[in-house]
Amino acid sequence: EYIWERRNLPAPDFDAETTQVADEYRTLYLSEFKSWQEIAAWAAPLYRVQGPLSPALRQQIEKWRQASLQPEEQMLAALRFIQDEIRYLGIELGPHSHQPHQPAQVLERRYGDCKDKALLFTTVLGALGIEAYPALVNTDLLERVQELPPSPFAFDHVITAVKFNGQTYWFDPTISLQRGGLAKHYNPGFGRAFAVRTQTNAAQSGAFEEIPLPAASAPFKTIRELYTVNPDNHSARLEVTYTYRGPEADAMRDYLAKNSLKDLAKEWLAHLHQRDHT
Repeated sequence: EYIWERRNLPAPDFDAETTQVADEYRTLYLSEFKSWQEIAAWAAPLYRVQGPLSPALRQQIEKWRQASLQPEEQMLAALRFIQDEIRYLGIELGPHSHQPHQPAQVLERRYGDCKDKALLFTTVLGALGIEAYPALVNTDLLERVQELPPSPFAFDHVITAVKFNGQTYWFDPTISLQRGGLAKHYNPGFGRAFAVRTQTNAAQSGAFEEIPLPAASAPFKTIRELYTVNPDNHSARLEVTYTYRGPEADAMRDYLAKNSLKDLAKEWLAHLHQRDHT
């Protein structure tokens, strides 16, 4: 039994505006692993596909292959299917707290968590002749995750790295309604990812890779407000136009899929009313 105690601590700061207490508690990390290479050796067997692909999965892959002769189109078709048609749901019990379910099972039941969807995507791309591998990330610490002691618990999410035409693209198969070609693809902002390569020596594959965020050619969101004043009847009209790009467009598509236009109008009217009174 190990006990860590801190005595006679000063009271934490309290923010009266947010009514939140500042998080000043220290965190202690423990690990049974000595290096990140050991984490790679631990993770690689979990992401290996067991046995040949199922007939249903082979048939689905062949559909994507026949739908287009362009590898990019095949890859994006598989990605959109896994993002939109495989429901994001995790039942993370027992060994499946870290081990993904097999791709055939995920395809058959049409749901899976992040690691399930990542393994399904990498398996499909491998069958299409495109190099891909799962990558572990920390959605809170981002690039600071590599400062932690080596541990499987350093990560809370799994995405996919794809090597294509001399570049590395990063995809999150749990994002729904993502659109656009590779030329307009924006990598998820997780900072650093830990590669899980199952086809190479796992002891040599444990490394963090940077997830670069390309400079945007235009703002992700632009707002145009047009006021039209009628002096005859002392009235005015306000027309607001929002244009979304990149991850903001993905987020808005997701919002519109879950909410009605009436809900959106009500929300923005409340926002404008609050803005005009501050």
